[in-house]
Amino acid sequence: MTASVLQERQVFATSAVVSVSLAFSSPVTAGSAIHAIGTGGTTNSPSFAFSDGANAYTSLDTTTDTADHQATSHAYAPNVVAGVTTVTLDFGVSTTYNGLWIREVGGVTSAPLLGHGAITSGASVTTDSLSVSNASQPAFLSALGATSQTGANTPTGGAALTDDVSGWVEVANQATSAHESLTTTGTQTVTFTTPGADTINIVAAIFAEAPSVSGSGNATEAADVGAGTGGVSIS
Repeated sequence: MTASVLQERQVFATSAVVSVSLAFSSPVTAGSAIHAIGTGGTTNSPSFAFSDGANAYTSLDTTTDTADHQATSHAYAPNVVAGVTTVTLDFGVSTTYNGLWIREVGGVTSAPLLGHGAITSGASVTTDSLSVSNASQPAFLSALGATSQTGANTPTGGAALTDDVSGWVEVANQATSAHESLTTTGTQTVTFTTPGADTINIVAAIFAEAPSVSGSGNATEAADVGAGTGGVSIS
């Protein structure tokens, strides 16, 4: 089976909350991985704890833009159980400028994580890159680039990436998800650019693709990948 993003959703708010929850539009497929990404203002020093009541999440990296007081963190859950799934991000404290992004990645192994990383650029740049390594292939890279400042700068992935969805709207779409199918091992460069000077935050994870099974079809990305707010809960 070829690894791919089966579905993804995102939500963002400027008002203060302690937690935010977001449901996938369709039941997740058994054996998929969930790549969950969160963002939050750092004034109250939030933590980032992901859960969904059925699957175990492992925190990967947190990167912080100290100038703009915004942190971005990600985690993953492997080999998930099938069914309706609502992911919750708990900040532990009241947190403004908060967002949650959830991606179901299908066609991966039951213990898929090969590499991960996060980086925050310096202020007022138009491009930044993150290096992430994988020791085996074929593999699937899931990434998100987000800007911290309040300019209308929607990030786009570099030439190696395929952009998926833009969201986390403040002034404009201030984040973009992307992916890359990998057929090489070693250091992979994950680049995002912006049309104007900004601070760019990047998180990425690489997952091992499951071996092909004769007669199986390839996974395809679900139609509902937009910013819809159905199934959203904040508290």
